[in-house]
Amino acid sequence: MVAGPVKLKVTIDRAKWRCGGDDNPFQGGNGKGDTKLLNCEGYLCCLGFITREACPDLELLDKSEPDDLPRPVWGLSIPKPSGVGRKNTKLTFDAIRINDDEDLSFEEREAKLLELFKDSPYELEFVGQYEDLEVTNDQAQGND
Repeated sequence: MVAGPVKLKVTIDRAKWRCGGDDNPFQGGNGKGDTKLLNCEGYLCCLGFITREACPDLELLDKSEPDDLPRPVWGLSIPKPSGVGRKNTKLTFDAIRINDDEDLSFEEREAKLLELFKDSPYELEFVGQYEDLEVTNDQAQGND
């Protein structure tokens, strides 16, 4: 029996995962602040958890996509043909689309990301609880 390729296991902590629309669970969002690899509030998008395995937090801070980083990240960004700078891969664009889709439930988003990364160099694991799920009826109706 031939073993498959070795994958890097990446753990996504739901409490620190910035995904979906606005930081409002009724708009499909989780976490606070802008959706970045690592935002100023300490939340990461799905690609932030992956790129954190290759780059220190200071390099991730306030960056939107893997091609913004100072080095390529395996499977997520590749050098441009000119040799200057990087460009994102299809895997990256698909992950961004899923991570930021405000119409997906949390469960749908996780399932789609697990399926997307199934044939990638990364094995995703989701742990913990979502942070923003406790919202009162007044908040849901905009009556803070």
